[in-house]
Amino acid sequence: MKKNHLLVTVILSLSIVLLLSLWPAISSKAACNHSFAAATCTSSKKCTKCGFVAAPALGHNYAAATCTKAQTCRRCGKTSGKPLGHNFAAATCTTPEKCTRCGFVTKPALGHYFTAATCTTPEKCTRCGFVTKPALGHNYAAATCTEPQKCTRCSRTIGNPLGHDWTVVSPNVTRCNRCGATK
Repeated sequence: MKKNHLLVTVILSLSIVLLLSLWPAISSKAACNHSFAAATCTSSKKCTKCGFVAAPALGHNYAAATCTKAQTCRRCGKTSGKPLGHNFAAATCTTPEKCTRCGFVTKPALGHYFTAATCTTPEKCTRCGFVTKPALGHNYAAATCTEPQKCTRCSRTIGNPLGHDWTVVSPNVTRCNRCGATK
């Protein structure tokens, strides 16, 4: 118990000595009719007469960097880092080449490039596959005695020729009833 009492006495004595040594500085600042300079990003709110600090420096308040501007302090304009730079998405048939961050356009949309429809393939864009017209389908002409059915667009054939339907017209002449050929 005596040890604790001695320790408390020493601490109180040192505190009084410290307070008395700082008293002139404290009392002169307390007696000052303060005139404060406003705090900035890097300077504290400080009395211009006695140097008393009423508030710390504010610190920078940076706005996020953009494609073309580095981070910029909203209060003082100081910049930090570098601009992000544009991040371009390639142009497609329907959308232009533009930055995914800010929307800045550098190239127009490519537009569709269509191939003509055929009997078996639709009219479609070679870049994106967009279909504007369905495949035409085959347009078969009727088979003849010597030719099978044939598509008038692509020449594809199906089936077999009909063959001649011969009829004897006279002893020396035979005629096909379908095409009129003779032999």
